[in-house]
Amino acid sequence: MNKVYNHKEVEDKIYKKWEESGSFAPEANPKGNPFSIILPPPNANAPLHFGHAMYTVEDILIRYHRMKGDKSLWLPGTDHAGIETQFVFEKKLKEEGKSRLDYDRETLYKMIENYVNENRGGIERQLRRLGFSLDWSRQKYTLDPDIVRLVYKTFKKMYDDGLIYRDYRLVNYCTYDGTSFSDLEVIYEERKNPLYYIKYGPLVLATTRPETKFGDTAVAVNPADKRYKEYIGKEIEIETVIGKAKIKVIADVFVDPSFGTGVVKITPAHDFQDFDVGKRHNLPLVQVINYDGKMNEKAGKFSGLYIKQARTEVVEEMKKKGMLEKIDESYINRTPLCYKCKNPIESLPLEQWFVKVEGLKKGAIKVVKEGKIKIYPKNFESIYFQWLEGLEDWNISRQIVWGIRIPAWKCENSHWIVTEGETPKKCAKCTSKKLTQDTDTFDTWFSSGQWPYVTLKTNYSLPKMGFDEDVADQVLKGKTKTYRLRDHNFKVGDKVLFKNTQTGELFGYGIVKEAEETIIEKINYKDESHFKTYKSLDELIKALKLRNQNAKVNPKTKAYSYSYEFRPLEELENIETLFETFYPTSIMETAYDILKAWVTRMVMLGIYITGEVPFKQVLFHGLVKDPYGKKMSKSKGNVVDPLELVDEYGADSIRFALIYGNATGNDQALFYGKLQAARNFSNKLWNIARFISMKREALNPKSQIPNSLTIEQLNNLAIEKVDKEMVDKVEELIEKTTRHIEKFEFNLAAEGLYEFIWHEFADKYIEDVKKRINENSFLILNSCFMIQLALLHPFMPFITEEIFGKFSGNNRLLITEPWPLQAQKSTEKSTENTEN
Repeated sequence: MNKVYNHKEVEDKIYKKWEESGSFAPEANPKGNPFSIILPPPNANAPLHFGHAMYTVEDILIRYHRMKGDKSLWLPGTDHAGIETQFVFEKKLKEEGKSRLDYDRETLYKMIENYVNENRGGIERQLRRLGFSLDWSRQKYTLDPDIVRLVYKTFKKMYDDGLIYRDYRLVNYCTYDGTSFSDLEVIYEERKNPLYYIKYGPLVLATTRPETKFGDTAVAVNPADKRYKEYIGKEIEIETVIGKAKIKVIADVFVDPSFGTGVVKITPAHDFQDFDVGKRHNLPLVQVINYDGKMNEKAGKFSGLYIKQARTEVVEEMKKKGMLEKIDESYINRTPLCYKCKNPIESLPLEQWFVKVEGLKKGAIKVVKEGKIKIYPKNFESIYFQWLEGLEDWNISRQIVWGIRIPAWKCENSHWIVTEGETPKKCAKCTSKKLTQDTDTFDTWFSSGQWPYVTLKTNYSLPKMGFDEDVADQVLKGKTKTYRLRDHNFKVGDKVLFKNTQTGELFGYGIVKEAEETIIEKINYKDESHFKTYKSLDELIKALKLRNQNAKVNPKTKAYSYSYEFRPLEELENIETLFETFYPTSIMETAYDILKAWVTRMVMLGIYITGEVPFKQVLFHGLVKDPYGKKMSKSKGNVVDPLELVDEYGADSIRFALIYGNATGNDQALFYGKLQAARNFSNKLWNIARFISMKREALNPKSQIPNSLTIEQLNNLAIEKVDKEMVDKVEELIEKTTRHIEKFEFNLAAEGLYEFIWHEFADKYIEDVKKRINENSFLILNSCFMIQLALLHPFMPFITEEIFGKFSGNNRLLITEPWPLQAQKSTEKSTENTEN
């Protein structure tokens, strides 16, 4: 072993070995109990930030359950992130002196798509560099055609069930981004907004929005307010900045007599409360602000002005006309802002698609209260309940290009036709053939809210085989025999999926009719030769040698030739998918800041679509902030690239530092001292391994000294008191580490391993063994260390795998070794069976 551990020489090599061994796939433990995690899909529009390194929690869980012998699936994917991505891309266009309005829909969509595709590969590389053992053969993308098809099916089903409706009502609208938002995407900020006291005939009212007075359709007072009893139900004449007008005084309990003068103006088209009042009193909806943020023609001479300009000029005009009684410049209120651009949100009337949430949210609350979904840490339960209880109907229309376009068409007679994605030929109600598709796209949370279901339902349990467009027609006609290095050893009667290599779309499946083993030189699985199908072995060898001049036939490497009976795509619905095995998923692990936006919606939609909860447990981790405790943000310029730290400290150190000393669910600041300490711990492990390796050589370099002795075997070997105590302590460490992981106390598990390995094992036990090393004490020393490596593997997978490889001297991998507690139980069970 080298004197110093160099993570740069180890990590890529180890990751490649894991992947090529098939260890990441659930098939590694085909007979185990299903355990599944769906990766919260990162936005595909940009590289990962340091917060994504908290996926470490999921990797700890998946590695632990894999070692326990569970049939473990960790399914990766990325999110097209509609508004987020278009917002980022529009900023890019602005830097180039361009705008989204310079392009038609199709061109803009294609430009954004190309931009996103450039980043998606980078995200995958980052996840690999951090050691995340994801099953890459199953990865999905929210805009995959098969995903989109299921999203369409959900929309149509909800529409048919009366859960989705179209209505003209107020929405949260950002005039800067040009789209509506759900309540969740609106943030509120305490801001100083002058309160204007305006004379309305005999009354005086207070408002922060004098520029919307052109849309006033009533004046309201509280029915119990005796000051204004004589005016209720009457029409009063008022002076406005564009002439005289009449307006009705109404009574409504929503009016707070203590606010301002106890009189308020009612503008149903520009205030959510006023909209509700307007519905109760049958008031007209008068829109005076356009979707571009400018006043419209109803504002008279102020039309064409932006809202802020109009407010200033309207106030000046009021002053001239003596309409202002006073202005309270110190008034502070909650101002709604767009979560993306931080510009004020406008309440504007718009025809949109809405989801009725009343029944859905009751079901989502019920499953948590009944324990069908358990939330950890438990304090997040109250936030979950509070959010759902106050949830209003969900606006799922977005006025953007990037995303899944809503499959709804309007005929010339204003009838709406909703489909599962196919274009209708005529209106079902009036037979009109003049149909126009809705230009809006779905709210991203509508598609990602179905993520656990759609990712599993579109992942077939059959292996996939890609074909070029050049040869796809030959496959369909059953003419082509194929020789492929990456295929498994199929047998006659086995089924295999066909997909288009260029697009990734499935176009059917085949049943193997003939299968013949052949041989070929093994090359990198990413070689372009894999993306072709060949009629003969000679053609394949020729293609390989174009890029691999030294390639030659190797009798030890298997390849297979096949012929197929083709079956059409429509029959795929009858083929088993991962859904049948892994749904509901075991755990949804994510940051707590998307509890409201994502977790609640996955529960609501998951129950609706499948009749079952989408996951059995929800586990929240905290946010990773910059060294000063500030939230990382590109606009602040304090985002840390995780790969820069991986290069400097190694992936294991990053992972360990994020877990050590930080309780599950708590925020933490990036602390370089912890990274350094974690790297020191890696070096300590390496030095322990080097010491043990040297002692092995000194004792008997040629003998086969066993590495994986169980606690029971070690107890039988232990003669010295110190050895017996060490074996007892290691047994206790196994139980404690297992218990902490099962209870999601990852920090306690990491801290316990750190303290034990460094101080109990290295500082005390090794120092004692040094004085009396022999084959007996070496076996105990060596096996105790191997157990500790296994316990530490989920936290620090690279260095533990590298050391294990040095010691095992064969093709065994630590990633698929049994968890020490499992190994111990297996031995106990075997002993019981022998005794029986």
